[in-house]
Amino acid sequence: MIDLSDRPSLGPYVLTRELPPRRDCERWLALHEVDQTSHLLYRFPVRREKHERRRFLEAVLACQRSTHAHTMRIDQFSFATDGRPWIVSTYPGDGGGIVNLAQLIRIKGGQLEPGEARRAVLQLLDASSALAAEGRVHGAMDAEHILVDRHGSLLVELFGLARATAGDGDASVHDLAEQVRSIVAIGYLLVTGLLAEEPMIPPSRLVKGLSPAMDRWLLDGLDPARGYDTPAQAIEALASDAAREPAPVVMSRGWAALRPRAAQAR
Repeated sequence: MIDLSDRPSLGPYVLTRELPPRRDCERWLALHEVDQTSHLLYRFPVRREKHERRRFLEAVLACQRSTHAHTMRIDQFSFATDGRPWIVSTYPGDGGGIVNLAQLIRIKGGQLEPGEARRAVLQLLDASSALAAEGRVHGAMDAEHILVDRHGSLLVELFGLARATAGDGDASVHDLAEQVRSIVAIGYLLVTGLLAEEPMIPPSRLVKGLSPAMDRWLLDGLDPARGYDTPAQAIEALASDAAREPAPVVMSRGWAALRPRAAQAR
């Protein structure tokens, strides 16, 4: 049995291993002392001012109320005695740690099969569409902050929290469109292995056999003049791709190909 007596703890959660951090907080693998279950714990910088603490709590409560199959669920949150906020979520990794979407691209040799990339962006768009209907906007998405669970499903970390705690105000139509564009940019990265930067190379010139419809969807979504204003609009345009998806490709570490969480065996 592992001796946890000298490990730092937050309530019943014992911090057992520090994981790669986010830009805005630390990540820890934590063990619940009573349940003996693993959790992902986020530990943030100190909020000393009352208005900062209040804003953070309001933002976390909003995130906790709005959930989706492809966003990380917030199970518990509080402030430590030193004034540092922390959030506890389900641990989506395995014994080797957590894997984000950027790492997955590297694991799979620099890019994903077009069918997998299509399923990945649909998962992100589905989450964005459902939460946009509740008035929630995350802002530009980053592959570093999208986790891949043990079943190959994507999970957006702390959806909308950074924006809410920064006090950016109500989301605008432009903010939502920028979020959608960032998802299309992730799709371009998944398909081509390249960042969506100028000069933009048509994906079909880089990926043999890519369907013309998928090629057009990516280029339209990245074009400021022809881009998609809402997640629903992007989903509808992507659904018009008549090309059939290739057979799923098994991921490294025994993970299944990217697929919606609803399709996973419970």
